Amino acid sequence: MKPEEKVRVRLLKYLTEHLNYPKELITVEKELALLPGSDMAPKRRLDVLVYVKKEGELKPLLIIECKAEHVTDAALQQALGYNHVVNAPFIAVVGKSEAVTVSQNGKVIGGLLGYDELIAAV
Repeated sequence: MKPEEKVRVRLLKYLTEHLNYPKELITVEKELALLPGSDMAPKRRLDVLVYVKKEGELKPLLIIECKAEHVTDAALQQALGYNHVVNAPFIAVVGKSEAVTVSQNGKVIGGLLGYDELIAAV
């Protein structure tokens, strides 16, 4: 398993077991081109995309980009770029030992937030 994959596996366990993210609302390695309204999307994959069920529809809530080592500004810019297609209210970058969550406009919120905290903030 590659180092980035190890980060993702650890992250998914933490999200579901400690931060109350519903497993059924998490997708892994989602192609941007497969998302609705993404005709011109680059051929890239999101590491993790979390949804919220709103008015009977699934809406993007959080994009998470996983990195093998540290959270960098370049990684954050990469995830913010993906969000031009996804339009999630929150974006996070998770590294080996740190995580940063930002709002859609790039304002730093902090580390990883619980699922209920994100829902309450939308």
